[in-house]
Amino acid sequence: MKRLSILVACILSVSLQAQVNLFTENFESGGAGAFTLNTTDLSSQTDATGYNKWIVNNVYTGGSGSITCFGFPIGYTIANTNNQPGGITNSPNSFYMHILSDEAQIDGINCSSYLAADGFCNFAQNHFSGMTGDISTTTYTSVSFSFWWICGGSVNNFGEVYYSTNSGSNWTMITTPISQYSGSAIWQQQTITDPAFDNQPTLRFGFRFVNNQTTAASDPGFSVDDINIVGVFDPNAVTTGTITPANYCAGDSINIPYTETGSYGGGNIFTAELSDDLGSFASPVTLGSLASTASGTINGVIPGGTLPGSGYLVRVVSSSPVIVGSSSSSITISGPPAAAAINTGPYCAGDTIFLVANGGVSYAWAGPNSFTSLQPDPFIGSSISADAGVYTVTVTSAAGCTAISSTTVVVNTNPTPTASNTGPYCVGDNAQLSTAGGVSYAWTGPNSYTSAAQNPSISNIQLVDAGTYTVTVTNADGCTGTATTALAVTVCGSGMEDELLTHVSVYPNPTSDMFTISLNEEMMNKAHISVMNMLGEVVYQITPNQPKLMISSKSLGLRPGIYLVKIQYKEEHQVIRLVVR
Repeated sequence: MKRLSILVACILSVSLQAQVNLFTENFESGGAGAFTLNTTDLSSQTDATGYNKWIVNNVYTGGSGSITCFGFPIGYTIANTNNQPGGITNSPNSFYMHILSDEAQIDGINCSSYLAADGFCNFAQNHFSGMTGDISTTTYTSVSFSFWWICGGSVNNFGEVYYSTNSGSNWTMITTPISQYSGSAIWQQQTITDPAFDNQPTLRFGFRFVNNQTTAASDPGFSVDDINIVGVFDPNAVTTGTITPANYCAGDSINIPYTETGSYGGGNIFTAELSDDLGSFASPVTLGSLASTASGTINGVIPGGTLPGSGYLVRVVSSSPVIVGSSSSSITISGPPAAAAINTGPYCAGDTIFLVANGGVSYAWAGPNSFTSLQPDPFIGSSISADAGVYTVTVTSAAGCTAISSTTVVVNTNPTPTASNTGPYCVGDNAQLSTAGGVSYAWTGPNSYTSAAQNPSISNIQLVDAGTYTVTVTNADGCTGTATTALAVTVCGSGMEDELLTHVSVYPNPTSDMFTISLNEEMMNKAHISVMNMLGEVVYQITPNQPKLMISSKSLGLRPGIYLVKIQYKEEHQVIRLVVR
């Protein structure tokens, strides 16, 4: 009984590992069968637009004809297409799918041939023929794709083989073991095995003839026959579920559902992989993984540097046993916007700050002093030192992807200068102005006065030079501040110079109205008092009969300013400046 059990187990094991034929096309129906000829996939030409085309027939006989180029007939001869070997169904002359030149067909020559693209009368083109429908390889591993082929061609004219796992939306070229099929007029069989073919619910294959520019053609054209797809049944299978949403940004999280069948080892890990933007898993990128033996969802992250594209696919692969799961439908990955933030500074306190951002469709600014804005180019008026610092903007693209950029705003302090002079002055004196607190200076004042000196002097000063002088001080940061000083000029010459008499005084000085002139009693009825403005005009005069004379400036109609009080007594006189506010 034990031997019988072992025998049954062996037979069952062999049965489970036997290859299963999943697809066959030998074109013996006389038509394209499971293929669609001359599609526009991969930048290819239709039957109506190409110089060559795919066709199915069982013609192997060549012949001669001529083609007209720039009005001149050019003769040509097409050799017979070699007979097929015994391994091909209904050889030696079975129906096969091949490239045929339009010119040869016009001349009644229908074996495999092509019109070379000379760049003068005809030009480089591609010609594609692919399976019309999908086959499912779910629960199958070691899936292989085989076919018989011939193609004369050259390095410029050759055949290519492609596969698709999303119903022909994207095609991946098969480069191993051969990437370009040419150089053989003798029928050869090619078998291709790739884990990417395993456990695919939607798998199909296609052939492309590439006819680049060359000066001569070597027949036959690309031709194929007896196409087969086989696989080994494996009860273990992984099916990648529908991924929603279908649009992502680089760096986004992504959830990948999957369904498993069969049994898996205790240390099994399901790994979600991302293809390139053409749907190829030649160098897959890991999105995430899950240690499990059951169906579930893998939480992954799309790498931040992923290039934008709309042909990305996702699949789930198990580790124990190694099962390559089916591919998802296409997803689109968008890159971050090219965010940029600048400002027009540096600024001085009080300036308007201008921020500028671009690269997206919406913006969100944040910065010092609780600043926020949703405008791409906001501004801040009357800036203060608290507005200085780093401003950050989050830029969002039309695809909903974001990027962050920042710019540093500098708000420099304005100088706070002082201004002074060494007055008051008498007419004819040299006046001295002074200031500090900057690196450059600009003075303005009465009588069209200007100076760029820090501490300028005014020679031979006159009454018209009296008044307010303003200095604008600029510091090393280019910021400015202003200060003023009042310069007083007195007429002191022609015998009116100040002669200090200790027994004469005027108070309060300055005054806003009432002021008192105090004299020695000996001066009563003998002294003469005059009040003059700065032009020397007498506005009031009196000979006092008492030692203290109280006068109202308002009653005299004196406007705010500087006045001269002259006291004449015998041969002496004194001039006192009176300031009326």
